[in-house]
Amino acid sequence: MKNYSDLTIDAFKYLDIGDIESAEDILKILRKEKMTSELKYIMGALLIEIGTATQNMDYINEGIKNFEELENNTPYAVDYNLGNGYYSKYKIMKDKPNYLTKNEHLLTKAKRHYLKSIAKVPIEQLELNYVNLGNTYDYVGRTLDALECYEKAPNNAYSRINKAIGLFVYSTFHANTTPILKDSYDCFKSVLEIPEIPVEFKTLCSEYMKSIENTCGKQMLEQENKKTLKRPSNDTLEGFMTNFCLDNKLYLNLCNFCQRCDNAIGDTVIIPNMIVKITDSLEDDPYLKLSSQLNQIKMDYATSRFLLMLSQSESSLLNLMSKNMTLTLDLSYEENNTSVQLLKDSFAGFYNILDKISHLINIYFNLQKDPKHLNFRNIWNNKKGNINGKLSSLNNSGLSALYDIHLELEKDNEKFYLRILRNNLTHNFRPVKLFKMEEEDLTYEELKDSTIELAKIVKNAIIYLIRAININERKKYGRNKDKIIPKINSNVRKL
Repeated sequence: MKNYSDLTIDAFKYLDIGDIESAEDILKILRKEKMTSELKYIMGALLIEIGTATQNMDYINEGIKNFEELENNTPYAVDYNLGNGYYSKYKIMKDKPNYLTKNEHLLTKAKRHYLKSIAKVPIEQLELNYVNLGNTYDYVGRTLDALECYEKAPNNAYSRINKAIGLFVYSTFHANTTPILKDSYDCFKSVLEIPEIPVEFKTLCSEYMKSIENTCGKQMLEQENKKTLKRPSNDTLEGFMTNFCLDNKLYLNLCNFCQRCDNAIGDTVIIPNMIVKITDSLEDDPYLKLSSQLNQIKMDYATSRFLLMLSQSESSLLNLMSKNMTLTLDLSYEENNTSVQLLKDSFAGFYNILDKISHLINIYFNLQKDPKHLNFRNIWNNKKGNINGKLSSLNNSGLSALYDIHLELEKDNEKFYLRILRNNLTHNFRPVKLFKMEEEDLTYEELKDSTIELAKIVKNAIIYLIRAININERKKYGRNKDKIIPKINSNVRKL
């Protein structure tokens, strides 16, 4: 008899040619063998694959159970396969639940396992995880985060297809869709040049390309993009700050993603036009009120970003604040300097913006929540602790994206450490050490990296907020076409 691995490889070959019955015959053979960790692992992968191919939820659930029983003492591939299991389970659900739900969503579980896998995976196999992680972000409306994942897997054919689709969706954020659609078109075109891509995926690419040609014109799409971004010199403080924003994609504009031209510089996002009652006075005009709120959010973001950039510069201004200050040498190996303090204030400022986003949601969607106790954590719940029905009924991908960011900052999730760091910096003493003496010690590099990461999260949150408003306004015009286009999963097995 063949060993477990050989039998499983045969089963996957059968699945690849659509012979489900032969693959299930091998599954029956494996079930008769004495259960070991190795067999449990192999059967888990096979059960998820057969379940996905046949849309059999029982198979997928059994496969997930196998991997969950192995999760704590096996390599990264367990998390990869668990991610695939939860992702596949969601895709085949006939009545997909709204993402804004009190119970933990399948996509949240899938994302968590892909992220855990990325933390352990060998560098040469990162791309597979990033493709599928990007898909989970896309399903919850986090298009910008999805595109960042696809860009980390440039050599993966499925990643290139999904990036092209992601750019197509991203173009709906834009007033001027042509540059983004051209990028999408070029990406689809490059996929057609890959011989091993299945025919059905090439057909999909061709259909998207025809749709883009109808929008932009084929002649324009075939032209070479001659626009170039003119970067300033780092010799001046302004030049350094501009390049810092570009390098870390921290500008609040929609061209910041591709950075092909000078439009990538500046903070140009605004609330789109709104339908308002003609009887409203200027003082009561909801568009002006919301714009005022967004103006404050943008200024808070720009100020926090300025502190971050200044902390990384070599400007002589950094010496002015503490020039005549006397500090006690306390033998704690703590860094006390202007750069550290600027980073701390920048981090706190970025996090505070999330709470202001919750206030804007409260006003625009008329949630009527008490502003005195409102924050980014409780905006989603009603008085009983359940998801606010006004939000969950909207089916708005912009809101889903913001809710997913909220979930990441909750306990046991990926970005919870940012919330802990914020609480420590805001309400406690959190020293920055010259070097790590204990595991919990915070170093300057860790604070800098965390602040940049938080800045990107907040930047995307502001853009998703505007998208949520834009989607809701389109519904007033009867243009309710907000839907997430399914992406192609990287069906590469990890054994």
